Amino acid sequence: MDMLRSEIVPRLLKEVPNQPSEERLEIDRHLARFTQVFDREGYGPEFFKKMWKGNRIACLT
Repeated sequence: MDMLRSEIVPRLLKEVPNQPSEERLEIDRHLARFTQVFDREGYGPEFFKKMWKGNRIACLT
């Protein structure tokens, strides 16, 4: 998870196209920047919570 947090997520935040604007994120508290999909290996409620609270990234597993 450390590599995901330190290397992959920052890159995705820069490179994923069509992310909503900060204004849209403020207006709709349920709107995500994008969604990451994991297999069972990536499951982690605390990690998912950090992704949402820190970056508004939704996670599915």
